[in-house]
Amino acid sequence: MKNKTLLLLLIFFSFIGIVDSIYLTHKGPHFELFEQICTNNVCDEFNIYIFGIELAVYGIFYYLTILALSLYNLYFYLSTNQKHFNTKTVILELIIVVIGLLCSLFFLYYQLAVIGGYCIYCLISLFTTIIIFLLVLIIMYTNKGEKLWIAKKIKI
Repeated sequence: MKNKTLLLLLIFFSFIGIVDSIYLTHKGPHFELFEQICTNNVCDEFNIYIFGIELAVYGIFYYLTILALSLYNLYFYLSTNQKHFNTKTVILELIIVVIGLLCSLFFLYYQLAVIGGYCIYCLISLFTTIIIFLLVLIIMYTNKGEKLWIAKKIKI
């Protein structure tokens, strides 16, 4: 797969995450379609606030950050003659995605173990984050046709 295609996929899945997070932020507690999709009224109970900000708003910022870094990497990739990525940006993106993936896995545990149900839109966010994580790992591996120094250290 070409590097430009990887970046475009990363941008695409960032947009999916943004749309999903915006929907989760603006849903009404009695939205009929939402209640039919979610089990055990998880969507009503899963209104978590961290520092007074709803959890889905953090999702919007998370996906916007991934989108911004991906757009920067696309610009960097297209503007260099060697056609490679900015190493620091890729590493920063990996760190942010790993944090997002760990948070998503924790929220899945919380839904299933504590609330006793799941929200389809939260699962969409989890799968989007998993795909983004895999894309960033592939980008790390294919940068300049060789592994980035961190990929060598963790033996990817």
